Amino acid sequence: MLSLHGKSQRTFDASPFIARVTKNPNRPAPVRDREVLIGPAPVAMAGFRGYLLTSDVSKCPYPALDLPAELTHLGEGDVIRIEPGGLVVRDRDALLRITDAEH
Repeated sequence: MLSLHGKSQRTFDASPFIARVTKNPNRPAPVRDREVLIGPAPVAMAGFRGYLLTSDVSKCPYPALDLPAELTHLGEGDVIRIEPGGLVVRDRDALLRITDAEH
């Protein structure tokens, strides 16, 4: 069974937020502020709302969390919520809220 949440080893000092997942570091700049980039630290590109990294987070020049092992199944377009304590939640209901807000 797929896990819907996981805890990062790191934390951040910001408000909780909801974002779409991407693994494409070359996404257009106008959509990056609504997305979280998942990938290795050297791939991290500026402008994303957040970063969940699969390698050494300390090498990332941007604020980032390590990708919890329970959430390695996250894929393109998944919606997640990230909280300051490092909790990452796959948020199925958020997708409905985002879709409703865009129409």
